[in-house]
Amino acid sequence: MNFKYFITYLQSHGALPSHLENDLRNRCENFNVEERTTIIQPGHLSKYIYFVGEGIFRTYRVNEAMEETLGFSGANELIGVGQGFLNRSLSEIGVVCHVKGWGVKIRHLDWQLLVDDNPIFMDLSRNILHHQLIKLENESVIYRKGDTREKLDQLCKLHPGILEMVARKHIGNFFGITEQAVSNILSNTRKCS
Repeated sequence: MNFKYFITYLQSHGALPSHLENDLRNRCENFNVEERTTIIQPGHLSKYIYFVGEGIFRTYRVNEAMEETLGFSGANELIGVGQGFLNRSLSEIGVVCHVKGWGVKIRHLDWQLLVDDNPIFMDLSRNILHHQLIKLENESVIYRKGDTREKLDQLCKLHPGILEMVARKHIGNFFGITEQAVSNILSNTRKCS
């Protein structure tokens, strides 16, 4: 069942012939992940690319022994595409689950083999990477504009319910404000719906 969502996601970025879909199916695994489970550890080689069917994941890096929140991922998003995928280097970031999730994972090596063996899959991968970059740029623009309340509203639009499911300290860290500042803003405004 999870694989169907993954295929739909891939097809939204380009053609996926049935023989390639079958090859991909044989290389993928379903995954379930509980809250507070780290799926990518900073300083380690990331083995998988994850397609999130459901859940909320926080991306972070460790800077001077402190975690710095870089962003959030949710349903119908890929995690780990850029983490060592192109140069197989150690991951500079970590990814932890904040809301129980499920999806599909594929080993980086298997993805790379599909890219190397099939120009269609190479084009599809380029389209996905291009889409990921545009998404990051758009989110960056969104989060640079307006006051913190407006930024929180934008975060809620991208990830409904996030304020109720992710610790305020992580949301505050993402916006460069304290946990108390997040609480103050939320007490004066509506919750995510």
